[in-house]
Amino acid sequence: RLDALVMVGGFEGYLAMYNVSLGKGTHAALDIPIICIPATISSNCPWSDASIGCDRGVANLVDAVDKVKQSAVSVRRCFIVECMGAKCGYLAFMGALVCGAEAVLLNEDRVSLADIARHLDDVRARFAGALDAYDDDEASDGGVDDDDACRELAEHSRTCIIIKNETASEGLFTSGFLKQLFEREGGAMFDVRTSVLGHLQQGGAPTVTDRFRAARFAKAAFDFVQEFQNTGIHRFTTSPSVAIGEIGGSMVFTNLHKLPHDVDMSKRRPLRQWWSGLRSTYARLSQPYGGYN
Repeated sequence: RLDALVMVGGFEGYLAMYNVSLGKGTHAALDIPIICIPATISSNCPWSDASIGCDRGVANLVDAVDKVKQSAVSVRRCFIVECMGAKCGYLAFMGALVCGAEAVLLNEDRVSLADIARHLDDVRARFAGALDAYDDDEASDGGVDDDDACRELAEHSRTCIIIKNETASEGLFTSGFLKQLFEREGGAMFDVRTSVLGHLQQGGAPTVTDRFRAARFAKAAFDFVQEFQNTGIHRFTTSPSVAIGEIGGSMVFTNLHKLPHDVDMSKRRPLRQWWSGLRSTYARLSQPYGGYN
């Protein structure tokens, strides 16, 4: 006998619980509270700013990129780092924002050849700008740097990081293809390396943030079950089939029957992703020196 069903998992788990909830009118045994708790590093579940495990996933990506930068600081090198996330760009974008990556390629953007050409031009401009700044410094009187910005530019452009979601171009522009293209066009100005993180992003102990979020979700789930069993209703919803989420720091309960209306089933991600509002900020921060004032 089941009194309630609490599912902790990702998008496929949500879809399974949605299908189970559709059978409540047919099977009396299914007439119980059903609660979904988001737990996936991709953070592609609807109705929540984040999921259990996504902080660990971003932390693993940031740690890998930091190590890549350290390995490339002595040479002029462009790194293409491919990360997980399926067709949701949360991991790649948040990692790029936190790492200070020069570019990020997402499935949401439908990456085109024109986009690749633009990124290639940006990379060449960065390394060329660093070389020009260095040459100007060497030519100055006494060889003394009178312009701190030139020094910062030269230091900054020793490396270039491009973070690519694993499905950014639906298999068309692979990391290997991008490496060969950038290497050919970069010539002697810089070389190119790739790093495919794969399932390394899934490993590691949960972060403090993940553990705290899991505890909040668990408390909200069991409070929901208890209140529904005692009164037959809940103060936030009258539906016994819900998904718990965290939006703006608050716990929210959403009717699971809204799933087909709020997600892109083919892409396995929400139709509205809160982090998309940070895209313009990232675009400004990723510009080379002199690109904004």
